[in-house]
Amino acid sequence: MNGAGADVLRVENIDFAYRSADVLKDISFTVKQGEICGLLGPNGCGKTTLFKCINGILEPKNGSVMLHGNNIKEMSRAEIAKRIAVVPQELHIVFGFTAIQMVIMGGTGRFGFSGIPKEKDYSEALDVLQELSIEHLAERRYNELSGGEKQMVLIARAVFQRASVMLLDE
Repeated sequence: MNGAGADVLRVENIDFAYRSADVLKDISFTVKQGEICGLLGPNGCGKTTLFKCINGILEPKNGSVMLHGNNIKEMSRAEIAKRIAVVPQELHIVFGFTAIQMVIMGGTGRFGFSGIPKEKDYSEALDVLQELSIEHLAERRYNELSGGEKQMVLIARAVFQRASVMLLDE
């Protein structure tokens, strides 16, 4: 880490337990603007749990998560979603959304009062798909894609979201 930018994400002394089983204990780190931070560890060691604490899905027993200097406990889900994009390990979708529709869903927080994407949003989503060389998937059903293709669509959705923090879980 080069330390060049301002703090974007600061995790301070996070503890988390599922019932009585401690999963995270005294986890602290800072990620600055422009940095890439990797988290390595064996299966079941708490990586996904830490991501869920960072994203405000789970509440740590102790500690705090600061996003651009703001405690995420004081932020709404919409505010967090505008700042943190998440690419999960896998995502099961029941409905027959196309890949472009999945990407568009990443912009929901910025579509304004109506919540309806405009033509420019679809154009921008297609640009993201092209940038990732997966534009050929745009009209394919997400549920019919291979595992790798699904991951690429979820990465495109995270890029389209324009969040300052992107969490990629495997």
